Amino acid sequence: EEPEASGRLAETWLRVTTETDHAGLVVAGFHQQGERLSVRVSVEKEDGAALFRELLPDIRLRLQEVWPESGVDVL
Repeated sequence: EEPEASGRLAETWLRVTTETDHAGLVVAGFHQQGERLSVRVSVEKEDGAALFRELLPDIRLRLQEVWPESGVDVL
């Protein structure tokens, strides 16, 4: 039975982990449920986290351009 037929929303999870020289360990989790996309990002080093915070408005904008029908949360 399809999730939509049972009243549940279909969902997909994706987790990407990478080790970088400047930001340390970076973990990005993507969760799509129905038309909604949530993105969670963890950055190990403070310098990398500060850079990510500066880029966050642009990241949100780009995700909304790529996924216009979705409400996008970047946490």
